[in-house]
Amino acid sequence: MTAGGQVQGSVPLTFESSNPSIATIDQNGVVHGLTRGKAAITARVPGLEGVDRPAAATDTVWVVAVSVILTRPVDTLTSLNDTTCLTAAAYDKQGDSLTAPPTISKTSDPDNTLAAFGQAGCYRAVKSGRSATIVAQLDTARAQRTLTVRQVVASVQLTQRSLRMRSLAETTSVAADARDARGSSVPATLLTWTSTVPAVATVDTTGRITAQRNGQTRVVAANNNHADTATITVRQDARAVGFAPVLDTIRRVAGTETAHATARDSLGNAIPDSLVA
Repeated sequence: MTAGGQVQGSVPLTFESSNPSIATIDQNGVVHGLTRGKAAITARVPGLEGVDRPAAATDTVWVVAVSVILTRPVDTLTSLNDTTCLTAAAYDKQGDSLTAPPTISKTSDPDNTLAAFGQAGCYRAVKSGRSATIVAQLDTARAQRTLTVRQVVASVQLTQRSLRMRSLAETTSVAADARDARGSSVPATLLTWTSTVPAVATVDTTGRITAQRNGQTRVVAANNNHADTATITVRQDARAVGFAPVLDTIRRVAGTETAHATARDSLGNAIPDSLVA
C-alpha cells in the first residue's frame, strides 16, 4: 500500500547464495545442498520509490553428513601386541559418500587396554580388560564400536612334570606358564585345574594339590584345548612307629604275646600295613 492508501502490486523477492558450489537457492526459496560446507543465503526486497527502502535478510545454511559407518575387522584382540585398524566413511542424505573423512577417536577405555599407533583408527592391544569404545564423527553424524582385548591361551606348560607326596593331607603347588599366540604371559586364573583321580589327590583353582590316599593321579591345567599334565604319586613315608598294646613283660615261660605295629607319616596319618616292611 502506498502512502496515499493505494494497494501496491506484489514486490519481487530475490534470493542468492554466497557459495553456489555448496548450496543453491531457486527463486521459490528452495535450497539445494550440493556438497558439505556452509553458505550464506540472502533474501532481498527492492525498495519502492517514494514508499520504502530496499531490505535484505541473510541466514547461514550448513550442508552436513547425515550418516557415518565405522568398520572394524575384528571385535576382539586375543593376544597382546595384536593390532587392528578401524575405518570410517561419511554419507549424505542421498547415500553418496563424502570426501571428507570422519575423525576416529577412543572415547572410553576403562582398563587402558589399547594404545594408538600409526594412522588414526589403528590400535595395539596392551592388556586384557573391559571393552574400549571407538567413535567416528563428522559434523553431527556419529558411529561407535567396541573393541575388546581378551587374551586366549595358545600354550600351557607346567613347571614340574612329576611330584612325590609323602604324607596324607600334605599340600604342594604346581605353577603353570600359560601364553597367548604372541608369547605374552596369560593370567593363571584363566586355567582350569583337574585331577584325574581326585581320591588320590585333589587340586584347587590355583594349582594347589592335597594328598588324599596312596596312589597315583595326573593333574591337568587346561584352557582353549591347550593343556599340560603333571604326574602326582602319593606314597607315605614312615616317620614314626608305635606298638599296641605296649608290652614290657611276658608273664609265662615260653609264653607269647602279640603286638601290632602302626607306622605313621610325618603328619601323623597311619600307613597301611601293606606299605610297612
